[in-house]
Amino acid sequence: MIKNLFRISSTPGKTLLWLLLKKDLTGVKGDLGVDLAGGSMLNKCFFKTKRYVSVDINQIKLSEGMEVYPDAIAVNETIQNYLSGTTEKPNLLVCVQTFGTNMFFEHQETVEVIKNMSKTLSFDGSMTFNVGSFGDVDLVELKNKLSPFLKAQFQNVNFRFYGAMHKRVKLPRWKFTEDGIIRVENKTLNKIGVLKKAKHLVRSIFILGLAYTMYLLPPLRTAFGKKKLYLYCFCSGKLKEK
Repeated sequence: MIKNLFRISSTPGKTLLWLLLKKDLTGVKGDLGVDLAGGSMLNKCFFKTKRYVSVDINQIKLSEGMEVYPDAIAVNETIQNYLSGTTEKPNLLVCVQTFGTNMFFEHQETVEVIKNMSKTLSFDGSMTFNVGSFGDVDLVELKNKLSPFLKAQFQNVNFRFYGAMHKRVKLPRWKFTEDGIIRVENKTLNKIGVLKKAKHLVRSIFILGLAYTMYLLPPLRTAFGKKKLYLYCFCSGKLKEK
């Protein structure tokens, strides 16, 4: 099976996230990289660490990822329990499309989890995350709240706002039942998966082109400040604890 070398999503705004992730993670090496809420391991193509761990509460997605990446490690656990229970010190922690976006995450715990990510990292480690505006979260206020803490923990902290051309898919794909998390069959989503290859290729190239344009021209990422719907942050050079 050919493994993904890059991610292209259904919108330019979301694809921009993968461009940012690719750029920031390229230079991060080390022994262990952990993808929090990593699901089916689609982010693994961005990791350069020797070991890759995907932590997720959805066992179905983890199993799908293991079929493509048998060398990966799958951990069926919540982010909170993993961070509080692990004895390892990762060189890299990634958590995207979860805080303020994922229906299964306790969004009121976002700040606490981000702080625990920093505490879990190894010396000189890196971490990245994004936060959506679910529940009318004030992302500017959140940035101002996190900034002093992160700048005291890392040599480099880089925040970016984005959100233009990032229409959300409102149709649920997963739900909780007595048997755990199950996949929701949805006709609209299924139709997306059966598009002709040629049409899909042209559309993907178009989306990637728009995403790359926003990547090169930062004001376009937020439609000149009108759409600060997501906050992306990359922190590198974890400092020694005093």
